[in-house]
Order: sequence, then C-alpha cells, then structure tokens
Amino acid sequence: MDESGDLGFGASSSPIFVISAVVFADSKTPTKLVKQFRARKLSAIGTTELKWTKSSEDVREEVVRRVGMEDVDIGYAAILWKNRVSDRLKNSKTPLYNYLCYQVIRWLANRRRGHVCDVVLDRSKYGFAETDINQYVESDGYKMVVTEWGGQLVLVPSHLNVKLQHKDSGEDAGLQIADFVAGAVYHYWKNGKNDKYMRHFKRRVCGEYLFPRA
Repeated sequence: MDESGDLGFGASSSPIFVISAVVFADSKTPTKLVKQFRARKLSAIGTTELKWTKSSEDVREEVVRRVGMEDVDIGYAAILWKNRVSDRLKNSKTPLYNYLCYQVIRWLANRRRGHVCDVVLDRSKYGFAETDINQYVESDGYKMVVTEWGGQLVLVPSHLNVKLQHKDSGEDAGLQIADFVAGAVYHYWKNGKNDKYMRHFKRRVCGEYLFPRA
C-alpha cells in the first residue's frame, strides 16, 4: 500500500488524497517486475528506487502498463472533496488515515478468503504509530470505527485475515509498484478523470471508496 497527495486541509495542501493497494499472488512477482524494468530502463530512471514523482511520463506509463498485464487486484480510497470533510475528521488525521486504509484492506482481503494477506505499508508516511494501525486493522476495526466516530463513518462488520508489515519503499518492490498505482489514480481524479495512466489497469480495480460520501 502507498499514498499520493497529502492528508492536509490547508491552502497549500494537495486537492485530493489517495491510498491504494496492489495485491499479488506472491511476493516474487513485484520483485521480478521491478528488476526486469530496471534492467531495461536503468539510464532513464537514474535512481535505485522506482518513484512516480521522479519518473518521466514514459516511465510512468510503462510501469503501470506492466502492472495491468499481471493477475493483480487493485483497490483504493480517495478523499476527493476535502472541503466537505468535517472539522472533527480534519483534526483527527490518524483515525482518518486508519479508516481509509481499513476500507482498502478489507475489500482486497475479503477477495482472498481462506488465505492470510501480508500487507506492507510504507513506514515513511506521516509517522503514524505502527502499533496503532496494526491494532486497528488486525483486530476489530469495525468496533473501533463505531467507538471513535459514533456513526459519522459507516462500516460493515468484517473479520480480516491479515498481517501488517512496515517497510521502507526502497527495500520493497511491492511498495514501489503501489506508489505508481497511487500516482496514476491521483492523476486520474485530479485531472478530471484523465485516464492516460489508469486505463492500463482499470480492469484490475475491484474496490473503490470515494470519501466523503454524499
């Protein structure tokens, strides 16, 4: 899982915020994709880590095109209307971040029923306490949502068979792939549903949560 945009609500903040996840059948596939891509595009990339923000349009498009060719599940949550988020949520970024992560994880985990899902998050984002989000997702996130928000946020009970890990994006190929997917989703919504990048993997998207609701 990775993000694009920021979770701020000030004048200089990004207009939207996206959390996205890419589910591979095994951990070898994203590693293979990144190694193969870097072997062909090393001079164009010029860095030890694939990153959306540091890549050219051609590199961005080729990466997401390759992702769309794989048998993957993609889910994302996006805050599209920051001006409609309540003041209470604007001042509670950690619970809001946890809630959006939970929405994405529960979709993808429920599609893999019978299997433990190893979820990897980028530990560099926002500095949120790892134990906080781990307890939130791995225990009963539904009850925590009800307790914290008293009905302001809607969630259906669901037990998730997941295990969370926190890594630096430079050491995990899956995070680098998720970074490109998040960037493509961000580009899609920020530019009026411009699917220059997202068209390559749109058919792989199985979960979409646009926030806030009506």
